Amino acid sequence: MPKILVGSTNYSVYCREGLALLESAGYTVEENTHGRPLTPEELAAAAADAVGVIAGVEQWDEAAFAAAPELKVIVRFGTGYDTVDLEAAKRHGVQVANTPGLNADSVAEHVAAFILCMLRELIPLNASTRAGGWD
Repeated sequence: MPKILVGSTNYSVYCREGLALLESAGYTVEENTHGRPLTPEELAAAAADAVGVIAGVEQWDEAAFAAAPELKVIVRFGTGYDTVDLEAAKRHGVQVANTPGLNADSVAEHVAAFILCMLRELIPLNASTRAGGWD
């Protein structure tokens, strides 16, 4: 069975539908279970037999592509390509795509939360309370 490597963490938790689609199409899905981005060594080992990657923030450079001779496609789980060397991907014949708008709700939620934190001065109040104060 061809393998899809998922560099993002918690893929099976947040993307059950996507996982089910990949598995029903005959792919084996190997997830990053480290709770952090894969190191270059971990990435090289995990990607060695992968035909596709759902990339998180792990670095896809010349060495990573060289370690993944079967790789055909990388899809960034989010927007931007800042962790993917597009020229190296091209040299290795790997197509690269992203998922614009995928994290729009999360970004909006974080912005709203930070606005409230700033408006109510929650960060300084938290620090003061932890230090024994009560402002």
